[in-house]
Amino acid sequence: MTKKNKPGQGRKPKPVELHLAQGTYRQDRHGPKNSHPTPQKSRPKFPEHLKDAFGRPARKMWNTTCDHLQSMGILSEVDAMVIEAYVTAYLSYLECLEQRKKYGHILIRHQGTEEIRINGRTVTQHLIEVKRCPVAAEVHKWLAEMVSYAAQLGLTPASRSSVVKNVPNADEPANELLLLLAEHGA
Repeated sequence: MTKKNKPGQGRKPKPVELHLAQGTYRQDRHGPKNSHPTPQKSRPKFPEHLKDAFGRPARKMWNTTCDHLQSMGILSEVDAMVIEAYVTAYLSYLECLEQRKKYGHILIRHQGTEEIRINGRTVTQHLIEVKRCPVAAEVHKWLAEMVSYAAQLGLTPASRSSVVKNVPNADEPANELLLLLAEHGA
């Protein structure tokens, strides 16, 4: 039986599919082979509210993400919410980048002047406040969120190494034809 990891307790456990693919599966540690749900592979529908919020780039990013996941053989209808969150984070990140180009990384606010005496001379000192632009913080927030969702979807190099594609089982007669076609590039 797999353990649920609590925050701060080391690595997340490997999925059973990964143990099966690597040949490290043990029933006494990982439970029965068919004890975990396997979602049906299908393309999720584009949520129209994303188009209302972000316009045409939302549909383009949705389709690009779904195409990448489909080419890896891991796209499923149940991924719709994570894909939506990923697309939202990505497009919000791009909007914040545009704002940062407009306003810059730092804000400088003039707070007046003050006269001080140094070695018997009066000097006018300009008082300014320098602080980080709030948009810059938002850029980092959306970037971190986007990378987090990308990892969940298997779109980062590290997470992609742990993604297992569904490969037909040669023991089943119905899959023999699929395996032959795959070998010959059809």
